[in-house]
Amino acid sequence: MPPYIPQPLQEIAAKVVQGQEVASTVRIFLSWFWGAQRRGSFIKQVMREALAATKLRTLPDFDETYIDGPIVFVSAAQGPAPVTDGNADEIKVSVQDSLVMVDSVSSKTKVDPSYRIARLKSAHTVPLSVGPDATVSEAITLMMKHDFSQLPVMVGERTVKGLISWKSLGKRLAMEKKCTLVKDATESVHVIDLDTSLFDAIPLIAKQDCVLVRDASNKICGIMTPFDVSLTFVELGEAFLLLGEIENLIRDMIDGRFSKAELEEARDPLDADRPLNDVSDLNFGGYVRLLQKPEAWEKLKSKLDRGTFVEYLEGVRVIRNNTMHFDPDGIEDSELEELREFARLLK
Repeated sequence: MPPYIPQPLQEIAAKVVQGQEVASTVRIFLSWFWGAQRRGSFIKQVMREALAATKLRTLPDFDETYIDGPIVFVSAAQGPAPVTDGNADEIKVSVQDSLVMVDSVSSKTKVDPSYRIARLKSAHTVPLSVGPDATVSEAITLMMKHDFSQLPVMVGERTVKGLISWKSLGKRLAMEKKCTLVKDATESVHVIDLDTSLFDAIPLIAKQDCVLVRDASNKICGIMTPFDVSLTFVELGEAFLLLGEIENLIRDMIDGRFSKAELEEARDPLDADRPLNDVSDLNFGGYVRLLQKPEAWEKLKSKLDRGTFVEYLEGVRVIRNNTMHFDPDGIEDSELEELREFARLLK
């Protein structure tokens, strides 16, 4: 069966043949494939097959950057673009390009599976900054207006002079040091690349209070603070915690109310060889198969409507399957709210 190639990608392929580079975003690229909103394993496979068929690739790789981040479609034959930092003798390879490898035998693209900060919104949100010769009162005004704890001190888009913060200001004032210009209260700041592992970045952020992020062209493209780290883990972890809570509550509803034979009837037919001793040995689909039976529902002595409850339960099962496959883009806000609502219902 030939790969599915959406019309916009066909048009882009024609432009690239003519020497053009076409820009878009990951989210727009996803939407061409039946309105997809997340980079699940199936959609990624279809997208890569379409890119291979049109002899294209994206810079950065669409699976290695923020979902609303920019990508450029180029010829698959085009090598990584060299990037300089102003020194003519030093040439670098784009960090995003270095994450993508092509197997010369199978022609399949292999993508680094690590969770890197390039996926995060904060790594692609250019921070507000001040120049070293700005007044301290200007910096204070900006921090108070935006409720920031710190501001990068920069000259242009690439040159980082340091960081001014409430902490650095407090130190200067406590020692009765001159503190008129921003450069009088500037401290050093750590700068990391987009391809840095999130788990390598976390200790740095904890130690430094914040880090700046630079892209392949050495521009400062983001800032990460403990707040960003905590928000990331909430986004990644809340669905798992809710699903665990829901499963425990479902098991509590079922436990002790059904015989082993009744539980056996509800098990997945493809999982018949695994021992089943109690309700904890059923998978989530087993809960659905068990509770959709009117006679089983009667045993719960619940006043809730069976059909509606089972419909909700099946919806949670689908969300659970997507979540447990660790979709890097998480789940939709509506799905997360559905888990919250169902957990409240069970309680």
